[in-house]
Amino acid sequence: MTAKEKELAGFLLEKAGDEFGNHGCNDMDPWLLKNWSDEDKVTFIREFGAWNGDPDNWKTVEDFNCLGDDCFMGFLAHKLKMEAITA
Repeated sequence: MTAKEKELAGFLLEKAGDEFGNHGCNDMDPWLLKNWSDEDKVTFIREFGAWNGDPDNWKTVEDFNCLGDDCFMGFLAHKLKMEAITA
């Protein structure tokens, strides 16, 4: 992806996350995460916690399993936009 495409994808994910956050249920479809190891989940949740400003409460696989789809969208949007800036 080009930097401009990453920036656009990040913006669109951010908007989608805002919209999904207004839905009553923000459960992730389990099949989306079927290839994620526990190590992958812990790495992600710790990065999410640091980004979210609350690293002490986001450390474990159980914490990862509590994330809604809107959380994934917002955090991945941030990561894509940061990649676009540094590209």
